[in-house]
Amino acid sequence: MSEDMQFASQIGVFSCILALGLLTGAWLVSAGSPNLLALLATGLAVSLIGVAVVRPRWRKVTSRETCTGAFAGNSQAPGLASTILFLLILTGPPRIRFRDPTASLRGELDAVVVFHIVVWVLGGVWVLYEMWRYSSLLHSPFRFWLPQKLGILLLLCLGLSAFVSQAPLLTLFKVYQMGVMLLLGFFFVRRYGPKACLQRLFWGYTVLLIGAGIFALWSPSVAFRVMQSAGGLRLRVDQITLGLGPVAIFAIILLLTIAPPLPRILYLLLLAMDVIILVFSFTRSAYLCLLVFLALALVTRARAAAPRRLAYLSLAAILLLLVAGVLPRIAPWLVREPESLDTLTGRTGLWAYLAEVTFRESPWIGLGYWSASRIYALQYHPSFGTAHSSFVEVLLGGGLLSVSIFTLLWLVLLLCAASLLRHTRDRYAFAACSLLFSVFLVSQVGEGIDPGGTGFTFWCLLAILPSIRDRLAIDCKPRACQTAKSISSA
Repeated sequence: MSEDMQFASQIGVFSCILALGLLTGAWLVSAGSPNLLALLATGLAVSLIGVAVVRPRWRKVTSRETCTGAFAGNSQAPGLASTILFLLILTGPPRIRFRDPTASLRGELDAVVVFHIVVWVLGGVWVLYEMWRYSSLLHSPFRFWLPQKLGILLLLCLGLSAFVSQAPLLTLFKVYQMGVMLLLGFFFVRRYGPKACLQRLFWGYTVLLIGAGIFALWSPSVAFRVMQSAGGLRLRVDQITLGLGPVAIFAIILLLTIAPPLPRILYLLLLAMDVIILVFSFTRSAYLCLLVFLALALVTRARAAAPRRLAYLSLAAILLLLVAGVLPRIAPWLVREPESLDTLTGRTGLWAYLAEVTFRESPWIGLGYWSASRIYALQYHPSFGTAHSSFVEVLLGGGLLSVSIFTLLWLVLLLCAASLLRHTRDRYAFAACSLLFSVFLVSQVGEGIDPGGTGFTFWCLLAILPSIRDRLAIDCKPRACQTAKSISSA
């Protein structure tokens, strides 16, 4: 098999993809599904991916993938197929409509669910192909970093909860989705480099925010919700993405640190869009992420100048507002429902209830990842459909065994990020570490590892941070040798 072969050159593979799309469309039409938008999205996604993976030829690869720099990635750039699939997995994909939280427990299918299944199956196929490519084309075994090993162990433990889950298929599908995100992020970084992965994360966030902005302008009565205490309007577009505020802060972090070369007007427009969406999302955890990001820009030696300037401007603005006495009047408007800060909008009571249920019913392997929160969170209060914390979600779904591994995984990642911030000034390393701290803060009060913008960022960072660390070590070796030689000669 030549190295210039096309992916899925056998006509049977493309025929299967095309047949899958046609059968899906035929089944939806025969079922009389009213969700025409989801049907069109399914057909469009299948067609784009099918055409993209068949047309381009593989670039020539060597027997060993080499590093051309600490963050330059490999010589091969991501193709159209890989980029489209990456963006689809990053975006969730979008849900497009409202859905009953218990519908997944009952196994109900609609056009959007089928579309999601098609995307995640294609993601699994891409991962399997990468495994085959390493063994057959590159003849090079791939070795997981420690975060990947801990992540796989975590997923195995969460999979055990399917034996006690009231919806085992839902639990296994969620574990499968996280496995696809872990392996896709790993192979994407191994093949294209951390820089390419961070850049595509940035464009994925931007696509989500543009979609949210269009949805808000097109249907403001649905996109904006009235806050109970303040009476103001809060932007929430769960049909496009869960956690709009975190996605906005992720985009701001990457835009200020590793933004691709853009015209100044486009750069300012994107920054303005991100800030406006962040403000109108009224997400308190996202505001905290912004403060941590600006603090890191002040105390670290990163070469990214824009965050440092923004931090100094923010400090000056806060001081001016304090002197003028305006800040106390602005803060309640920016912070959503300040009277609920002590209970985190009822989350503390929910967490105590879910922990008590876990320790009483199944303390070691949990009650079924993702499915248990759909049952017990609704029993606590009808407005809660999840555990609203990745740690509590893992505890409820996977028990003490899973949450212990999850805690160890986070400890390894945070230590790796702290080491990078201490030993390097590179802006890509600073951007990755800032994203990690932001994901950690967001995951305390929301979704952190599940499909979506925050979850996919987490699984990508499992590969980005070790890759940056290893590439820095590789780049420093020649300099250390030269320094040693100069000292010995002197």
